[in-house]
Amino acid sequence: MFALLLDTSLHSMGAASASTFGLPSEALIPPASGAAFAFGKSVAVGPSAGRPEVLQGRPSRRFAAAEAPSCASVKVRRNASSGEEGFGLPKKLAATAAALKGLPNDKMRYQQLMALAGKLAPMPAEYKIAENKVPGCLSTVHVQATLQSDGTIAFFGDSDALISKGLVALLVLGLTGCTKEEILKVQPEFIKASGITASLTPGRNNGFYNMFKLMNQKVAALACPSDEVKIEEAAAQEEPSSAAPQMHVFNTMTRCKEPLQTLEPGVVKMYVCGVTVYDLCHLGHARVMVFFDLVARYLKHLGYKVVFARNVTDIDDKIIKRSRENGESAEALARRMEAEMQRDASSLGCEPPEFEPRVSECLAEIKDMVGTLVQKEFAYPSLQPPEREGGGRDVYFRVRRFQNYGRLSRCNLDGNQAGARVEVVADSKEDPVDFVLWKAAKAEEPFWDSPWGPGRPGWHIECSAMAKKLLGDTIDIHGGGPDLVFPHHENEIAQSEAANGKPYAKTWMHCAAVRSTGDEKMSKSLGNFVTIRDVLARLSIARVKLE
Repeated sequence: MFALLLDTSLHSMGAASASTFGLPSEALIPPASGAAFAFGKSVAVGPSAGRPEVLQGRPSRRFAAAEAPSCASVKVRRNASSGEEGFGLPKKLAATAAALKGLPNDKMRYQQLMALAGKLAPMPAEYKIAENKVPGCLSTVHVQATLQSDGTIAFFGDSDALISKGLVALLVLGLTGCTKEEILKVQPEFIKASGITASLTPGRNNGFYNMFKLMNQKVAALACPSDEVKIEEAAAQEEPSSAAPQMHVFNTMTRCKEPLQTLEPGVVKMYVCGVTVYDLCHLGHARVMVFFDLVARYLKHLGYKVVFARNVTDIDDKIIKRSRENGESAEALARRMEAEMQRDASSLGCEPPEFEPRVSECLAEIKDMVGTLVQKEFAYPSLQPPEREGGGRDVYFRVRRFQNYGRLSRCNLDGNQAGARVEVVADSKEDPVDFVLWKAAKAEEPFWDSPWGPGRPGWHIECSAMAKKLLGDTIDIHGGGPDLVFPHHENEIAQSEAANGKPYAKTWMHCAAVRSTGDEKMSKSLGNFVTIRDVLARLSIARVKLE
C-alpha cells in the first residue's frame, strides 16, 4: 500500500482531526417532521395518527400533476445514526428531492418536473448573458445568483426546454432564500440519490449537474457579509503564539521547509492539478486527493478561509484515444470517468473542493491567455501550417525568451526539452525546447475555433488559465503529484508569469509518489496500477489512508 508522507510537507499537525465531517441525518425530513408527502391528495402526516395535514397546507397544488391514489404518500426514512440520506440539503430542496425519489415511474417524475417548471418566475432579460449560460446542456439554460438585503441568496433561471426548465426550477425554488453557507454545504450526490437521474438521458443528467455546479460557483463568488467578517477577523488577529499550531510546508521551489505565507491574511488560495478523466483512478491519484484534502482541512482547522480549486482535464490526447477504442465520443467518456472519479474521491472521505473547473468550460480564458502571450511575443504560430483538415496552426511558447526557466525543476534546457510530452515537429518550431499552447485540429478529433484556426488547447496552458480565472494572477499554494514538477509545473510558471507579469505561486507542494512492487512509480502508462475501488473493496478507508 502507500504511506502518506506528511513530514515532507506538514511540520506540525497539532490536534487536527482528519475524520470525515458528517451531515445532519434529518436533512430530508420536512419542516412538519412528518412521515409522508402529499401528492394531489390530502393524507395523514405527522406523529399524531388521524390528524390530517397536507405538506405546506396546500393539497393538489404543490405537485398538481400526480393524481394516482396508489402513490398518494411517500415514506421518508429517518436514520439518525448514519445520516446516509443527508447531503447538506436545505429543507425545501430536501423535501422536493425526497418526494421525487418516491415516485414509482419516469412518467410521474416528468410530470412533477413540468409542474415545477410552471412555478418558475420569469428570468430578467439582463441575466440571459453568456456568463450565466450553463455549459454542456442539450438545451439553452441560464442561471444567476444575487445577494439579498437579508444576507440570503436569490436565484433566477430559465430554459427553452420544458424538462430542463423543471430541473432549473427544482434547484432555484429549493435553494432561494438560503444562506451562502447553507448552499455551499449541498453535495452534488443528492442528484443521483433523488432518483431523478434514473429518469433522464445521460445528456440531461450531465446538464443537471452542470446547472448545480454553475449555481454553486456563482454563490461561492458572491461577497457575503459573513465572508467579510471572517476575513476581517483573520486579518485583525495577532501573530500566533509559540504554543499555537502553525503550518510549515516543504516548498519545492526553495527545497526548504518554510512557514506558510499568504497574500491575504487569513485566506489561502490553493490550486491542485486534478485527474485526466479517461480511466478509473488508481492509488497514485488517491494519494494526491487525500493529501491535499488533509492540507485543506488542517488549514481550516487553523482558522483560514480556504479557496480550493482542483481541475478536471476533459480535453486530452488520452481521452480521444480511449474514446476511439471504446467506440464512444470523447465527451461521453470524459463525463462518465469524471463521475467515477467523484465517486472514488467521496469513497475516500475527501471533501469536494470549492471549484472543480473543466477544461471544456474555460476555453475562452485559455484562448485569451494564448493571445496575450502571442501579443507579448512569448508565443508564435507554427512556422509552417500543418497538413491537417481545417488549416489551423499550432501555437508554441518561446521558452528561451522567459528568464529563469527551470528554477522549479532545476532542469537544463540543453539537456531537456520543455515540451517533453509533446510531439516535436522540427520544421514548425523555432526551437526544439518550445512547447505547444494550442494544437491545430486533426481529422475526426474534437476542435474549437480560435484566431489560429480550429484546434484545442495544449496540456500546460489549461491549468494556467483556470487558476487565473478562479484564484487570480498569484496563488498561495500550487500542488500536485511529483511527476508534474517537470514539464507541467515548470511550463505553467513560464506561461503564467509571462502573460500576467506577476509571480505565479508563493508555495509549491508535491506529495511523494506511490511505488509498486519493484519500486516503480505507479502509473497507467506502466500498467502497474491498482484502482481505488479495488483496494477499498478489500481494506477500510482508514487503513488505505494511513498505510
